[in-house]
Amino acid sequence: MQVFLYGSMTAIIFYASILYERGEIDIGSITSFLFYLIMLLLNFAMLAGVLGNVYSMLGASDKIVDIM
Repeated sequence: MQVFLYGSMTAIIFYASILYERGEIDIGSITSFLFYLIMLLLNFAMLAGVLGNVYSMLGASDKIVDIM
C-alpha cells in the first residue's frame, strides 16, 4: 500500500514538473494539491484504523457471548 502511495506521489510530482516547465501550472498549485492529497490520505488511514478496531471489538464480543 505504501509503495502505491509513494509511487503515485512520485508520478504526480514528475508530471507536475513537466507541466511547470511548459508554464501550464505554478509551484503553489502543485504544493497545495500535494498537501490536500496527504491530508485526504491521512483521513482515510485514520478511518481504516478505527474500522479495524471496531471489527476487532465485534469479534471479541462474539467470543465473549460464545463463552457465556
